[in-house]
Amino acid sequence: LTGETATESGVRPRSEFGFGKGGLGAFQVAARYHALKVDPRAVTSGLAAPGASPHADAWTVGLNWYLTRNVRYTFNVERTAFEDAATGRSRRAENAFVFRTQVNF
Repeated sequence: LTGETATESGVRPRSEFGFGKGGLGAFQVAARYHALKVDPRAVTSGLAAPGASPHADAWTVGLNWYLTRNVRYTFNVERTAFEDAATGRSRRAENAFVFRTQVNF
């Protein structure tokens, strides 16, 4: 969002965050979709709970705030929707909010 280039080692802010220094660091928006499909044999062989959902779809949106090249805060919101289980009962979707602080050396 702030114009820096993302590399394999992360983002290096043009102006690092500092109280009274005027720098905000760098901001990055992230999004992801992923799915899980469980092989039906996992249930029949006892590796998954009976009635477990055989399929789940999830999406995540997040904001990464790079205060410096070594410190990052990550805020993520994720929603997972489950396919009906073999019992025919629908499992409620799950929502999660995740906050992480990361320090790299």
